[in-house]
Amino acid sequence: MEINHIYIHEDILDIMFDNLKLKEKISFCQTNSYTYNRYKQKIKESIYKYINVDYHFFYDLLQRYNYSSEELGLLKEKSIYGVNPVAAGIHTYYDLRFIFEIVYKYNRAFNNYDFPKDKSNLEICIQNIKNKISFNRFETINNINKDTSLFPLAHTFKPLSYKTREDRWSYLFGYPYMKQKH
Repeated sequence: MEINHIYIHEDILDIMFDNLKLKEKISFCQTNSYTYNRYKQKIKESIYKYINVDYHFFYDLLQRYNYSSEELGLLKEKSIYGVNPVAAGIHTYYDLRFIFEIVYKYNRAFNNYDFPKDKSNLEICIQNIKNKISFNRFETINNINKDTSLFPLAHTFKPLSYKTREDRWSYLFGYPYMKQKH
């Protein structure tokens, strides 16, 4: 690639790209058409690294790109088999934020999905999420707040411990009551 009449070899670009953080990779990718075409797919596929790990990055990638049915199949598998427990009080819940985002963007994502026996209760949670989806995100979140079966998604949920890389718990984006940095 040439920048200001200086040629930069692809191997050097790859090293630079690999050492950037996600937000920087996205900015770097948008530098010109060459970097966009070279790195877009790599950034898009990094969603698999963030599912059930980092809600902010996962949300950003899910909103930024559209995923094919094959890619969505892998996202569903990872979201179900890798769902994290979240302790709150004396109870343990599932971290449903990642599953919620998939269902919200791709409403039919889990139709005809064969849930493993040890995760069959997630099928009920996903159906409850689908039933709460309204004409916009704000109304959907308000509907979720009223359903006790979706307590881990509610703005009143206060986890004691969770298995993500987040320093503190992140509520669903779009909560009317929570201000979040993104």
